[in-house]
Amino acid sequence: MTEKTKQKKLDDFCFSNHENKNVIGSKIGHAFKSIINPSILFTMKHNCLYSDRDILHVVMRGALTNNFIENASESLIFDGYSNVPNGDTVRYHIKKNDIDEILKRFTFVFDSIFREAKKQGLLNSKVDLAIDWTSIKFYGKRDTKMVVGTKAERGTTKAYQFATVTIVEKNKRFVLRALPLESRDSEHLKAIVENLLYYAKSKVQINRVFFDRGFYSVAIISTLKKMDIHFLMPAKKSKNIKKLAEKVKLPATRLYRLKSKNKGALVKLIFVESDKRSKNNNQANDEKEIGVFATNMSLSSDEIKELYLLYSKRWGIETSYRMCNIFRTKTAATDYRIRLFLFLFSIILYNLWVLINACIFSDPFKRQGKRQIAAISFLSSLLITVACSPAANF
Repeated sequence: MTEKTKQKKLDDFCFSNHENKNVIGSKIGHAFKSIINPSILFTMKHNCLYSDRDILHVVMRGALTNNFIENASESLIFDGYSNVPNGDTVRYHIKKNDIDEILKRFTFVFDSIFREAKKQGLLNSKVDLAIDWTSIKFYGKRDTKMVVGTKAERGTTKAYQFATVTIVEKNKRFVLRALPLESRDSEHLKAIVENLLYYAKSKVQINRVFFDRGFYSVAIISTLKKMDIHFLMPAKKSKNIKKLAEKVKLPATRLYRLKSKNKGALVKLIFVESDKRSKNNNQANDEKEIGVFATNMSLSSDEIKELYLLYSKRWGIETSYRMCNIFRTKTAATDYRIRLFLFLFSIILYNLWVLINACIFSDPFKRQGKRQIAAISFLSSLLITVACSPAANF
């Protein structure tokens, strides 16, 4: 079976529910070649057995099958593809770039995607963002570079962690930026948040930013106020805040000075009735917990009543993490350059998927009767794009 025949069969399978399958497949291929290819290139010597395309072909197969690099390589060979590098070769070429160079190259790709998104009118209005970190579980030694401690889960207390800033608006949930997280110390988190927000400001108009309570600190709140960022996050319930919660009549707003050593930050606390039952309530009554949020926004009484609904937008970032995991090629490598490359590559694939789907729901496709392209279909089309591209023109 020729590569063109393979592509036609796969396109028929992937886009059978889309009238414009040829246009969609063309858009996916063009997006990959024009956005990813120019920036994610490997330094290949003239006598090298493999091309950039060959390396990315294996990484793409790993993403399609959510599998390890070795298994991806073996499956391509089994399917009859030629010039397939093994896992060691793929890792060798990824490791030729240092961490800063990997971050730099992927930033170019992010920039290209967002330029295209702006052309499509997707980033022209104010958007809500969320900042959080995600963990990739690790089962090796605790002193491995960039590995941090986490709560016990799936048989380990170790993980690689990455902080991201993500748009949490429907049909444009792009991950704007991702950075390695070396620790969760408040000063380090502050520097990471600053970096994420300065980049986000250069790409979109920020409306509000939602945070997990892990970011509730003097350092971060002071930084957000200094940057004039409207934020909303759950407050950590210290003894003083618990005492305040017992005295106020819900809903209530109070100014509160958060302290840390010799530093402090004035923040607005909003006390509202939580939608969770009290864990300490042993009686079968309707008593509920009190939720406490920290913010610098001016909220109406109606907005305060719907505060949990507003904050629920933050869960959009969890959706993005779940989808990025689908797009991620697995590895057991301890070299951080490989971990970082594969994580950022999964985000690029996810962002392209968001972009292509956004295009489907706008002209010239029209929204009526159209369905989103499934992640598996999108990845399959990308894989064929890589496989069918001559190495010299890739």
